Amino acid sequence: AVAAVALLAMAKGQPVYLDVALVIALVAFVGSVAYARYAEAGRASRPRPETVSSRDRGQNQAQDQARIEAREEGGADA
Repeated sequence: AVAAVALLAMAKGQPVYLDVALVIALVAFVGSVAYARYAEAGRASRPRPETVSSRDRGQNQAQDQARIEAREEGGADA
């Protein structure tokens, strides 16, 4: 739409149409930002899945390593 109005301004020799093209571009940009914020706000209101903290991740890795070593030694699973 912006390009069409700019071409119209060039074809008719009326620079006032460039102002119209600028307003259309600004409204489109503001609308895009508003929609993105709305979509992001909707996503934020949904509950997040549980995340594993780095400390817990380290403990889990240590437990996994202990299980692997126990299996290699022929022991029971921890």
